[in-house]
Amino acid sequence: MVESLINHVLALSDEGVARISLEDISVCAAWLYANQENVDLSDQYTGIREKMDLWTRTVKGEPPTLICTRQQPFLRALIDKLQSNQLSSMPYDEVSMLFFASALARRSERPDLFARPMKCLEGFEKALLERRNSLEALSDLPNINDSICYLSSNEIMAAERREIKTFAGIHSPFLGPIFQFKGNVKILDQVPDGTAVVVEEGSCCIKGNVFGMVATTGSCEVQGDIAGMVIARKGHVRCQTIRNMAYVVSKLSSVYCSGSQTPRMVFGMEDIKVLGPARGGRYAARNIEFATEIQGGEIYCSKTVKAKKYICTDRELLSICLKRSLSSSDYGESMTFQGQRLLNNALHYHQILKGQNDLLKLAQNEEEDYASSILLHLLGEKDMRSQVEKLQHIGRRITFLERLLLFVNSIGNTLEEQLNLPEEHTDEPKGGKRGAGKEI
Repeated sequence: MVESLINHVLALSDEGVARISLEDISVCAAWLYANQENVDLSDQYTGIREKMDLWTRTVKGEPPTLICTRQQPFLRALIDKLQSNQLSSMPYDEVSMLFFASALARRSERPDLFARPMKCLEGFEKALLERRNSLEALSDLPNINDSICYLSSNEIMAAERREIKTFAGIHSPFLGPIFQFKGNVKILDQVPDGTAVVVEEGSCCIKGNVFGMVATTGSCEVQGDIAGMVIARKGHVRCQTIRNMAYVVSKLSSVYCSGSQTPRMVFGMEDIKVLGPARGGRYAARNIEFATEIQGGEIYCSKTVKAKKYICTDRELLSICLKRSLSSSDYGESMTFQGQRLLNNALHYHQILKGQNDLLKLAQNEEEDYASSILLHLLGEKDMRSQVEKLQHIGRRITFLERLLLFVNSIGNTLEEQLNLPEEHTDEPKGGKRGAGKEI
């Protein structure tokens, strides 16, 4: 897989080389050092050395408008291992990569761009060099290949063609190349239309746009736009613009983008933050924030929604729906009837727990009021007692009203749940056939 990165770097223009991340150039340096005696790779060896020299002279930071800059998960993981005193157990290629990351950051014309990794690696250079020299060189960098998969669009299109009916739990029939990998994946250009990438137990970083489908266990960082489908189970999703009819879901975390244009669905269990203008589409999250304006569309939130300007016209209607809570059904998770009933039961017990917590807070407040009343009765003066007794009488009436409101709210929630019982359905779409595809 490292060979994909080597071929990609060799094909880059001078401007593209200047934008290579420290993680990627460190992997190239580790490959260069491990293959310096391989005669068959002499042409690639010379080309990579020239690209490295060019990088140290012309390296640039990411554009200031780029929202997605966290494209170095493997380097961060190795630095964490190093700082956890695990150097003695680290293999050759990981040690070599960390050594070159420190050396290249210091040699570059812009060391200020790498202040944080340089600070983390400060004081480890000598130990890294000694550890690397004590180990046998591995030219194929097996541990890096097992930990991170460098992938090009051509390799995605060459993956095995498969037919599926659900993608990451969402009904989305698909027939085409599907690339699967267990670990972190870094896509060097784009995800083509009509293809799918599935990342298990890892995160996915994409240098270009997403036109196809991506599902990942961890986070998904897209430096370009999303015009296809991106599903993140545990981590967040970051991108530039969410385009027309795109489907973006972060099942347990948040979605961040610089703008959106009529997406089919944007769901974040925690937050959705749009830093630029948003036009139309459907958004669902606990907290939703539009930094500038939202023009038309549908908004579903369970806590807060913010925007500098809300625009609703006859042609572009804007609707805002406040919900008690969000669930997998809000982003179209395919569930059996039994699963839907279990989900409804979970929401029901969640409301009961919330009500009990509110009652507990009221009881604690009453306890503090009674304690203060006893102290005032024992230590206070007569004129003060009468005034405080009047205030306490008013406080008890307020507490009674709060309890009454909680009771009415509980009845309302129960009635709402009775009115919203799920309709029985099967996993198959209407008119579909069982066994027509598989689930990913």
